[in-house]
Amino acid sequence: MIWESTAIMTWIDVAISGFAIVAIAMAVRARRDVRAAGAVRSVWIVIFGLTVIGGFYFVDLWVMHVMPRYASPRETMETMERLHLDWNWIVSLVAVGSIFFGLFGMVRSETGLLARLRDTDAELREGMEKRASIEAALAAAQARLAGALRAARMVTFDYDVSEGTIEWSERAPELFGVEPHKIDSSVQTYLDLIHPDDAKMMRHTIVSALKRGGAYAVEHRTILPSGETRWLAARGWAYVDDEGRATKMTGVGWDITDHRRALEAKEDAERRSAEADRRLSQQQRLESLGTLSGGIAHDFNNLLTPIIGHVELLKDEIRNPDQIESLVQIQIAAERARGLVQQILAFSGHVEPAAGTLNVAECVGQALDLVRATLPSTIDIHRVLDESSGAVAADPTQLTQVIVNLCTNSAHAMPKGGSIEVRVAHVDIDAEAAEGSS
Repeated sequence: MIWESTAIMTWIDVAISGFAIVAIAMAVRARRDVRAAGAVRSVWIVIFGLTVIGGFYFVDLWVMHVMPRYASPRETMETMERLHLDWNWIVSLVAVGSIFFGLFGMVRSETGLLARLRDTDAELREGMEKRASIEAALAAAQARLAGALRAARMVTFDYDVSEGTIEWSERAPELFGVEPHKIDSSVQTYLDLIHPDDAKMMRHTIVSALKRGGAYAVEHRTILPSGETRWLAARGWAYVDDEGRATKMTGVGWDITDHRRALEAKEDAERRSAEADRRLSQQQRLESLGTLSGGIAHDFNNLLTPIIGHVELLKDEIRNPDQIESLVQIQIAAERARGLVQQILAFSGHVEPAAGTLNVAECVGQALDLVRATLPSTIDIHRVLDESSGAVAADPTQLTQVIVNLCTNSAHAMPKGGSIEVRVAHVDIDAEAAEGSS
C-alpha cells in the first residue's frame, strides 16, 4: 500500500511536468514563432528530466526516513528493493534521455535563433539602406521641385475644405507683394488680395470647381501695396469623395503679368498694323480714284473748250438781248465746270504747282466742296470762312491738297462719325510767335 502511494506520487510529478511542457509549447506556437517554441520545449524537457530525477530521489528519501514511522522494517525494505530494482533504470533512462534531448534541442534552437537573428539583422540593414536611398531620392526630388517652382516664380497651395484653411508655400508673400505675416491660412485673406473687379469671378470659379471636381484654371488680378496691378494665374485639381462632396483643392499659382503685357502689346501691334493696312488700302484707292478722276477731268475739259469757244463766237454774232443773256449763263456754267475740272486735276496731282495770288477763304471753300463728296455722311463739316481774310501768294493746288489731307485724316480718327470744323480768319502775330510756330 505504501509502495503504491509512492508510485502514484511519482507519476503525478511526471504528469504535471508533461502538462506544463504541452501548455507552454501551445502558447508559444500560438505566437507563430516555431524556433522560439522549440527552444522553450527543449528547456522544459530538461526541466522534466531533472524533475523526474528529483521526484525519484524525493520518493527514495521518503521511503528511507518517513515510511519507517508507519510501516515495519520488512515492508520498508521490500519497498526500497522494488523501488530500486523496478524503477531505478526506468527513471534513469527517462531522466537522462530527457536531459540529453532537451540540451540537444536547446543547442539546436539557439543555433537557429542566432541564424535567424543574423538574417533579421541583415534584413533590417537592407531595409534601412533602402529607406535611406528612398529618403535621399525624395529629398532630391523635393529640391528639384523647389528649384523649378523658384525659377518659374510659382507657389503651391493646398485648400482643406473641411477645415476651411489654405496652406501656402513659402514664396506666397513674394507673389502677392505683401509681408509674410499678412499671409495666413484664411480663405478670406486670399480673397482680399484679389482685385475687387475679379473677386466675384474667383468665388464663382472656386465654387464651381468644388462642385464638379477635377481640373480647373483661372486668371485674375491683384493689387500690390505699391498700387501696381499684377496678373496671376492658378491651375489645380479639386478632389471629391465617393458621395460627391468636396474634400480639398490643390494647385500652383504664378505671375503672368509680363505675358499679359506682351500679349496686349502684340494685340496693339496687330491693331496698328491692321489700321496701317487699312489706311494704305484707302490711300491706294484714293490714288486710283485720283488717276481715274484725272483722266475723266482731262476728257471733260476737252469737251468744255469747244463749248466755251462757240459761246464766245455766238456772243459776237447775236444781237438779241435775251439770247445774249442765255449765252452768258451758258458761259458762266461752262467756266464753273472748268473750275471744277481744275480742282479735280489738282486733287489728282495732274497739274504742276504754280504759285500765285489767291483768296484763302475762297480756295478753302472750293477744297471743302471737293472733300464733302469723299467723306461719309456721318462726318459733318462746319465752315467758318472769313471772306475778308485777304489774299496770299501760294499754289492753289497744294493748298487744296493740304485741306483734303487734313479732313481725310480727321475723318479716319472718327470711325463712328463726328464733326470737322474748318476756320479761316485774319490773325496778327508778332515775330516771337512767328518763330515759335515755325
